[in-house]
Amino acid sequence: MTLRMKKISTLVGVVLGVVWMLGCGLFDPRDPEDPISVRSTFTLPTDPATVLSNMTAALRELNSVNYLRCLSDTSSGGTFQFGPTPAAAAVYGVFAAWDRSSEEAWFLNARSRLPTGTSMSIVFSSPVSQGVQPDSVTLDVPYDLSVPHGQEGIPQRVVGRSLLTMILDRRTGTWSIRRWQDIALSSSQPTWSDIKGGLSQ
Repeated sequence: MTLRMKKISTLVGVVLGVVWMLGCGLFDPRDPEDPISVRSTFTLPTDPATVLSNMTAALRELNSVNYLRCLSDTSSGGTFQFGPTPAAAAVYGVFAAWDRSSEEAWFLNARSRLPTGTSMSIVFSSPVSQGVQPDSVTLDVPYDLSVPHGQEGIPQRVVGRSLLTMILDRRTGTWSIRRWQDIALSSSQPTWSDIKGGLSQ
């Protein structure tokens, strides 16, 4: 076989190979994969009330990033602090070293336990402002929280009051929660502290 014939034979083989691959659909466009989407409703918190709205949306949308954005960090106004109810503190040792990362942990743990198609929800009642300053305010806010996680021994719906001290980051003009004290309505009623503690064990 001459050199020219070898080249022709090789070219024919390549063409046939390409035709075969096209016939098998190798180069057909793939069906797009369903993206793992996380809804995000977050309004720039230029006032304390918007922080509550953002937290409500974060719980509903199971968005841990936006939930944490409602809490202060060292760049926005100091170390975040959470104070559980005395009853919960006596039961859950995790509160001895509770911090912002603990807030993320309970949130993600709760989200992983929710049945498909369900979500967390919270209703904040009308807040009462205390100690109003140009760059800080404390809100006393009753809440009704539902977390249908299905785990035995941990409440799924709780009511209570949150005493939220919010601070203004003057660099950005935004507010966030610096201190959060959970308060029980009665000694017999579980609160948000019990959900946080139970889902952080």
